[in-house]
Amino acid sequence: MATALGTCILTVMGITAKRRNWSVTGAEASVEKIMTQTGARKIETLRVWITLPQGLSEDQIQLFRRVAKTAR
Repeated sequence: MATALGTCILTVMGITAKRRNWSVTGAEASVEKIMTQTGARKIETLRVWITLPQGLSEDQIQLFRRVAKTAR
């Protein structure tokens, strides 16, 4: 599940970049999965960190933030 979430976010960001002729080569996603400590074992939280390549403008970064938040 954690890998799928990270991959989904990067895919949607890649689609966004391709439509605008931007490069996101080198972008990475790290996902931390936190399981419940009591009761039935299930995922409690998924935390995602996205690393974008250097050289993007502030407008590009803001668009990627919006895209990442809606990709879930």
